[in-house]
Order: sequence, then structure tokens, then C-alpha cells
Amino acid sequence: MTMDTASDYNYPHITSNLHGEPTISGTRTTVKRIAGYYKLGMNADEICDALTHLTPAEVHAALTYFFDFREEIERLLEEERAILKQQKSEQSPKHLQTA
Repeated sequence: MTMDTASDYNYPHITSNLHGEPTISGTRTTVKRIAGYYKLGMNADEICDALTHLTPAEVHAALTYFFDFREEIERLLEEERAILKQQKSEQSPKHLQTA
């Protein structure tokens, strides 16, 4: 049995950005970002209120993609967390001081 991939389906409102990440069409908002808000406990209406440039249909499409490809999006979120953690650890007090 083969594993389904995102390319096997047509997701209205979802495209890929230059990095290959699933993104809301016509925006720079990634599915990863929508999933992050959802994981913080926000529902679709609250996400729409926070990201006023998105329609409810776009938010629901992103959430559908997230639920269908949860492992992929969780991996992207973890990669982002690792990058942020590394950047934070590389900062020294010198970088935080003002002249």
C-alpha cells in the first residue's frame, strides 16, 4: 500500500511557496502557521479574527490540509522550533547590549 501525498489531491486555496511549504494561495501565510494557531487552542473563527486577510474558507482549507498531512506539518513546526532555538542559543549578551 502506498502512502498518499499532497500532490495526490487538489486542495482549494492551498499552494506551495518557494520553499515547497503548503501556503494559502495568494498570501505568504503557511499552513504551518495556521496549524500553530490551532495547536495553541484557537478555533477557525479565532484564527480568522487574528489573520483578517484570510477568508474562513482559506482557514478551513489550511486546517483540512493540516489534518490530512499532520505528520508533514508537525515536522515543519518542529524544524522551525529547532531553528529558533539554535538562533536563540547563538545570541550572546554582547548582541543584546546597546551602544
